[in-house]
Amino acid sequence: VEINHAQGRYKGSTLTASGSVFGRDAANSDPTISIRIEDLTLDKRLLEAMPAPVRDALVAWRIGGPFSAAISLSPASKSAADQRITYSGEIRLAGNALRPSFAQAPLRDVSGVARFGADGVSIQSMTGRLGEARVVADVDIRTPADGAKRRGTVKLQISDLAVQSGLVQLLPEPLRRTALRMGASGRMDVDIRELAFTHESPDDRRHWSIDAGVRFLNCALPGVGELRRLQGTATVSGTALDARGGTSLSGELNL
Repeated sequence: VEINHAQGRYKGSTLTASGSVFGRDAANSDPTISIRIEDLTLDKRLLEAMPAPVRDALVAWRIGGPFSAAISLSPASKSAADQRITYSGEIRLAGNALRPSFAQAPLRDVSGVARFGADGVSIQSMTGRLGEARVVADVDIRTPADGAKRRGTVKLQISDLAVQSGLVQLLPEPLRRTALRMGASGRMDVDIRELAFTHESPDDRRHWSIDAGVRFLNCALPGVGELRRLQGTATVSGTALDARGGTSLSGELNL
C-alpha cells in the first residue's frame, strides 16, 4: 500500500501524510510513513497521543503559539511478530515562546529546530530572547529504553542579561536561592558551558551540576562582601543539587 499526500485538519492545523506500508517480512521493503503538521497548537489530547520521550520534552519546555512538525514512523523490525514502532522527527519554532519547567521566566521570539527520536531530544543553536538579552541554546536530553537514569545537558550563551529580571528567574531552584542570597543585580554576559541533570523519572527530583563563566557589566553582589560596580569575570562549577538536596559550588572571581 502506498500513501500519496493524504491531507486532513485538526482544529487549525494542517496534516499531510505519505509513505508506503508493506508486510513486515516482505523482502526489500522499507515501510515508512512521513507526517507533516503545520500551525500546530498543543492540547491535552495531542500530548496524550505522543510517545513518552517527546511528550515529556514538550511538557517540560511548554511551547507557546503554533509551530510546525514532521515525524517518520516505521516498524522496529521486519518480523511480523514484532509490533514495535520506531519514530523520529523534528519540531520547528519560529518566534514562539518557551517556559521551561525549571525556570520562572519565559523565553520569547524563539526560533530553531528540535530533533527527537526514541532515545531523546536534541536542539542545536536555538535562538531567543530573555527580556532584552539574546540567548543561544543547545539542549540534549537522553531517555534510555533500558531503564537507565535519564540525563540531559543544557548549554546557554546569554548576552547583556539583566540579573534580577533574567538570570535569577532562569536558574534552577537551588541556584536561584543562591543568587537571591547574594543580592545579585546589574547586567552580565553568561556562558553556561554545561548545565547537566540526571533523574530516575519525570516525577523525581533532578540532580543538577553546572560549569559556567560570567562577564560582569557593572554588577553588584552585596551578599558577597558588599561587592558593587563589578567589572570582570567569574567562573563557577560544582553540584547545584545533589541526591540529598545540597549545593556545593566553587569558582574564581577576577575583578
